[in-house]
Amino acid sequence: MIVVRLLLCFAMVCVPIVLLVAASRRAENLIYLMFPIVGGIPAALTALLVFAPLERVLQARGLAHVQNVAIPLAGALAVVAGLLVSLAASGKLARLPARIARDPANVLGAMLGTSLAGAAWGALWRLSAAAVTRLGW
Repeated sequence: MIVVRLLLCFAMVCVPIVLLVAASRRAENLIYLMFPIVGGIPAALTALLVFAPLERVLQARGLAHVQNVAIPLAGALAVVAGLLVSLAASGKLARLPARIARDPANVLGAMLGTSLAGAAWGALWRLSAAAVTRLGW
């Protein structure tokens, strides 16, 4: 069922982008097809390693009613954690405070924007649960 939900989430993200590119009929808009491909790997890992286990834990503890808030919040936090881990792995984590002090709007704005994308992915994950339940899969 997790694979079905993952495919459903990708369909909800990819179909509008593909339709946009097809409707534009311009070759230079094909670059937009890159976003689901490049973003798909971390999104799938987040869904499998964060969202699915968190849903199970919340259900086991009798907190299923907070899943619609907790999963998008976990998506936003997972993106920030992923950014910090990638900075640490590249050895550039020590430069982050200086960059924030120099240009806080760009650095924090980018982190906020990507966090919103993570929260949207979490919301899509919860929407896929409702769709799978509604369809009886």
